Amino acid sequence: MYRQILIDPDQHDLQCIVWKTGPNTEVSAYRLKTVTYEMSNAPFLAIRTLQQLAEDEKSRFPLASEALLHDTYLDDIVSGAPDLKTARRLQSQLRDALQSCGMTLHKWSSNSPELLNSLLSTDVEHLFSVDTDLSVKTLGISWKPFQDRFAFKVSISMKPSYTKREVLSVIARLYDPLGFLGPVLTKAKVLLLRLWQLRLDWDDELPNPIADEWKEFVTTMKYIEKVKITRFILTDTWLRIVLQDFADASEAAYGAVIYLQCFYQNNNAKLVKKIRSSPRLEISDIVLHTDSTIALAWLKTPANHLKTFIANRVSKVQRLTENCCWTHVPSPLNPADLVSRGLSPRDLPELKLWWSGPSFLERGELSSGPGPPLMNESEYSCELKNGVVPELPISSICVSTNCDLSFLSDLLCMSNSYVKILRIFSYVLRFVNVIVSGPLSASELDQAENRLIGMVQGEVFSAEIRNLQCKKGVLPNSKLRNLNPFLDSDGVLRVGGRLAVHIEIVSDLTSEAFITTLKRFFGRRGKCAKLHSDNGKTFVGANQEIKGLLKLVKEPDEQLSGFLSTEGIEWKFIPPRAPSFGGLWEAAVKSVKYHLKRIMGRSNLTYEEFLTVCIQIEGILNSRPLCPLSSSADDLNALTPAHFLIGRSMNSIIEPNLSESVLKRWQRVTRLVQIIWNKWHRGYLSELQQHNKWQFQKENVKVGDLVEDNMPTFKWPLGRITKIYSGNDTLIRAVKVKTQKGEYKRAISRVCLLHMPV
Repeated sequence: MYRQILIDPDQHDLQCIVWKTGPNTEVSAYRLKTVTYEMSNAPFLAIRTLQQLAEDEKSRFPLASEALLHDTYLDDIVSGAPDLKTARRLQSQLRDALQSCGMTLHKWSSNSPELLNSLLSTDVEHLFSVDTDLSVKTLGISWKPFQDRFAFKVSISMKPSYTKREVLSVIARLYDPLGFLGPVLTKAKVLLLRLWQLRLDWDDELPNPIADEWKEFVTTMKYIEKVKITRFILTDTWLRIVLQDFADASEAAYGAVIYLQCFYQNNNAKLVKKIRSSPRLEISDIVLHTDSTIALAWLKTPANHLKTFIANRVSKVQRLTENCCWTHVPSPLNPADLVSRGLSPRDLPELKLWWSGPSFLERGELSSGPGPPLMNESEYSCELKNGVVPELPISSICVSTNCDLSFLSDLLCMSNSYVKILRIFSYVLRFVNVIVSGPLSASELDQAENRLIGMVQGEVFSAEIRNLQCKKGVLPNSKLRNLNPFLDSDGVLRVGGRLAVHIEIVSDLTSEAFITTLKRFFGRRGKCAKLHSDNGKTFVGANQEIKGLLKLVKEPDEQLSGFLSTEGIEWKFIPPRAPSFGGLWEAAVKSVKYHLKRIMGRSNLTYEEFLTVCIQIEGILNSRPLCPLSSSADDLNALTPAHFLIGRSMNSIIEPNLSESVLKRWQRVTRLVQIIWNKWHRGYLSELQQHNKWQFQKENVKVGDLVEDNMPTFKWPLGRITKIYSGNDTLIRAVKVKTQKGEYKRAISRVCLLHMPV
C-alpha cells in the first residue's frame, strides 16, 4: 500500500538515498517518490490517504466510504453486513474504490462461501472448506471463518525451571485486547507481582513454592485453546438494549465486566459478552452493579457530608454516572470478582458466570434482587464529617447531583484548582464590598484566602472557634487542645508547636556580630515582628543597639520613625538561668547542643566544616515527623517543619555509612553528622513513646494509623498499620505495619504513633 502513495514533490529531497553499483563506479543519488517503510510518518500518510479517498468517493461508493472511515486499521479492513446482498455490494464497492487509486485488495476472508466464490484463488486467505479448521489473524486475534468464532492458540513448552524474564515472556504471548482471558491474565500477573516483591533479578530462578504454582499455571494453559467465543451479531428485531456493568476490587486487582442485554419482541433477553469500544447502538439504560455495600452508601450520601478524600471521588462518580442506576449484586453472582481475584485456565472454558453473566440477566431482569444485606452503620459512618447523621443505603439508587449543597461546598466543587477557587471567591468578595474593575490585587487575594480558610475551619472546628472568640480555652476533648490554638487578627484559627530550627554561626560574642547574624536570618527567612531569647549579654547588648538606632531615627523624620514603629521588632527576654521558660524553642536549642558537644568533643574543625555540620543538623531537626499529611491509608508521608519552610520534606544526598577509621576532612564532617543523626533521631522516637505509668486510659492504635532501624540521614521509617493484635485485656499488643519496603510485624512498644490533628 505504501508504494501506491506519492508524496509531495517538494518533499522528495527528504528521501534521498545514495547507491553504488560496483567498486569502480561512481556514487549515484536517488530520490524516493512514494511513502517509505520504516519512516515514523508512513502510517499516518497511509491512513490519511485512505480517509481522503473515502471522502472523495463517498457519492459513488457510500458503503465502501463508511468501511474505510470506521472499519480500517492501517492495511486491514474488518467489516461486515447484515445480509448476503449488502455484503456483496460492500465487497464490490471496496474493490472498485481502492482499484481506482491503484490499490488491490488481497487475502479475503469471510464466514460466507458465496462471497469468496467470485474471487480468484490467489486473493483468498484460505480456500473455504466445510472440513477445514483453519484460522486467520484479525488484528492479532485468531478467527475461524467457517465456525465464525474467535479462538486462542497457545504454544508454550514446559521447562524444568523458569526465571522472572521467562515468566514475563509467557504472559506477553497471551494477546487478549478484548479481555476474554481477563481472569487468567490476572492470576498470571499476580504471580509476577509476587516475584517483584521478592526482589528477584531478571535471570534468577523462581523459588518454591512460587515455582510450583507457575509450573501448574503453564501446564493448564493448554485449556485456553478450548475457549471458543461466538461472534454475536445483533439483528434488526431488538427493541431495547441495556448496558450491564459489573465492578469489583480486591487486594490484587480491579475488575470490570460489561455486557449488552438485548430485549426482543418476545421479551427474551440475549447477552453479548464484554464490549470494549463504544457500541454504535442506542443504549436504553445503563445499570451499574457492585457488591460493596459501603460504596453504595457513599454514592447515596451528598458529597459535602463526606470527608475530603472520599468526597472528591464520590462527587466525580456522581457526576459521571448521573443518568445511571446503581444496584447491589452478591459476590457469587458478580463476574467482575473473577477478574479481580484471578482464575486458573482449567476453569475458564466452561465457566457460565463469565461467558453469560449472572442468571438474572438471561431471565430479562435488570438486577439480582430486592437489595443489599443490612450493613453495620459504623462501617460507613467513619468517612462522614463530624456532626453528620449517617443514613443507611437503600437497595438501589439512581445517582443525582441535585442535592442541596451549601455555598462553600458548591464553591469547592467548581474546580480542583485551589488558585482558581481562590480567584472566584475574590471576585465574589469584590462584588459584595464594592464593584471595582481591573485585575485582582494581592490584598484582595489574601483577604479571600483568609475568608475561605475561615469558612472551612468554621465547619470543622466551630466549637473551638466559638470558645476562643469568648476568650475561653478549648474543651478538654478537643483534638486541638495540645496544639496551643489561637485566633489571629483575621479570625483564622492557628496552632502553635510547629517550630522549625535555624542555626547561625557567629565569629564572636559581640552585639555587632549578632546584628549581622540577625540580618542574615531576615534575608533567608523573612523579617519577624517579635523575638524571644534568653538573657544572654550578647542579646541584651543587641537589644540596646537596636533601641539606640530607633532613637536616632525618631528625631529627624517622624514618618520614617512611624514606619519603623509599625514594622519594628519587639524583643522579649526570659529570666536569667531559666531555660524552662523558653519552652519549645529552648528544647530545640538543647537538642542541638546536647549531641553537638558530645559528638564533636575536642575535634578541631575549620569554619567551613563547622558551618556545614551546623546546617546539616538544622536540616535533621527540621525533618522530624509531626503528624500524618493525610488520612489516606496509602499515604506514608508525614508533615515536618520543613513543609513550612520550603513546602516539602527535607532530603539529603545519599552517602555511604562511614565507620571510624582514617578519614579525609570532608568524610570526617560527614561521619560527625551521621553520628548525631543516629543518636538524635532514636532519642526523638523514644520521646514520642510515653513511658509513664498508665494512670489514664489512652486510645488504642487502629488500622490506618501512621507509625514506625538504621535509616540514612533525613529519612524516617514511616508506615501504616494494616492489622492489629490484641491481648486478653483487649489492649493492642502488636501490629502489622505496611511500609514502602513491605509489611512487618512489630510489638506496640516498637512503634511511635503520629496523631492526626484534625
